[in-house]
Amino acid sequence: MRSLCLMFPYALAEAPVDVKKLSDADLKALYVSVKEELITRKLWEKAVLPAGVYVGGRDLPEGTYECVIKNEGFVIMYENYETFITSNMNIGYMWLDAGESFIMSLYDGIVYSIDEECTVRPFVGFDW
Repeated sequence: MRSLCLMFPYALAEAPVDVKKLSDADLKALYVSVKEELITRKLWEKAVLPAGVYVGGRDLPEGTYECVIKNEGFVIMYENYETFITSNMNIGYMWLDAGESFIMSLYDGIVYSIDEECTVRPFVGFDW
């Protein structure tokens, strides 16, 4: 009987989570936790990011992303959306050949204008 009692908590820890029984808040918290663990383990799948204009916190969640450009093209960074619309005053410009990568840091409303499709995934640091 004693060994059965000791095994019960282990069985609970290995039981799958029934997400249908979770509250909305608990489901969102679980999603964030799983997403963070996928990123930490570098298991996050790459996604396709079409050419376009991206505002940190609006079009993509704030964060740092590793991007690989599909064909040659440019990436221009602007301080904010108003600067993008009203002037040519950018804070950075890159010309990339096909297959080259860049780090996109989307914080505080910064804007990236990308003229070519990219693959993108959360950036978790360099592997040295």
